[in-house]
Amino acid sequence: MDIGRILKGCTCHRLWYTHFMKAYPIPNEKTSLYEYTKEELRSWLLAHDDKAAHAEAIYEGLYRLRVRSTDEIPGIPLRLKEKLAPFLLPRPAIATRRVSKDGTIKYLFRFLDGQAVEGVLLHYEHGHILCVSTQKGCRMGCDFCASSRLPYAGNLSADEIVGQLLAVEEKENVSIRNLVYMGIGEPLDNADEVKRSLQIFTDQHGPGIGARHISVSTCGVVPGILRMAEENWPCRLAVSLHHVDDQKRSQSMPVNRKWNLSALMQACKTYTEKTGTIILFEYALIPGVNDRPADATRLIALVKDIPCRINLIGLNPLQQGGPGTDEEAATRFRAQLQQAGLFASKRKALGQDIDGACGQLRGQFIQEETK
Repeated sequence: MDIGRILKGCTCHRLWYTHFMKAYPIPNEKTSLYEYTKEELRSWLLAHDDKAAHAEAIYEGLYRLRVRSTDEIPGIPLRLKEKLAPFLLPRPAIATRRVSKDGTIKYLFRFLDGQAVEGVLLHYEHGHILCVSTQKGCRMGCDFCASSRLPYAGNLSADEIVGQLLAVEEKENVSIRNLVYMGIGEPLDNADEVKRSLQIFTDQHGPGIGARHISVSTCGVVPGILRMAEENWPCRLAVSLHHVDDQKRSQSMPVNRKWNLSALMQACKTYTEKTGTIILFEYALIPGVNDRPADATRLIALVKDIPCRINLIGLNPLQQGGPGTDEEAATRFRAQLQQAGLFASKRKALGQDIDGACGQLRGQFIQEETK
């Protein structure tokens, strides 16, 4: 976004903006303070002849006090507020908010470029969990996912990811301490911005969410998993598995044609060895396709050497008529895994009455916009 266009209607403001951008240029075309990790902000301050230590006060103003203008940031000198004046503090607009009978809240976030993504606030006994999106669409093409049926419009920036949390906390007047990157998009297809958003979320002067309370989910982008292990990202890893043989997985999840189950399991094993953490395998139960006793046996063999937990997911029927999970088969499947010594749980299906599956609400938005 070009802030100059915002001010083009006023000559005095345009001259003021031109002067400021020459005196205090914003590096890398960043116009939002929310785009900066704290270390990046410290570097910016040093480059602009100011104290790096002010980064802590700026972060606390942004994420603890939730100021809406750089003028409102306490604990920094006037000269610094003047340098920060060209920056924006944008948050996505909540274009749609739907509340389920089970308490789940579904949001459609709209950004300054007109694009929209979804988020979901889940209510559990232990607190709130926010599911955030990482891309404006998804390029992975999984056939059971509503997001893959919609146009892909690019990556979200770190500030657009972080902004989803800020918008929901302000709207609902809640403190969210648990995050899952399981909304629209493949997080590891946008690895740079996802990593930067994690650094912001977990910063002690920022939102301060514990790494153990954040999960990043991938459909199986092996180089991204290995990068997470090598760089020790501040989060847990979840892997959308869903199938236990390459033929079915490649048909359902095109990512498997590039990185098959053998490559994926090796990457997962490397991840657990380097990070010392367990992996959450997500397994959506599709009636008659992957929910039979033979499938459970193959799943047990597939993950036996990897410290993990299995999260069985009840499939949310798509508006286009996709099938839902067979609950009796799901109960038998879980019992078989547990008898083999695996920790297996079944995620409660939430938000089905408000188009809770990723992409359903965005699909309606796109249809309305193109009428």
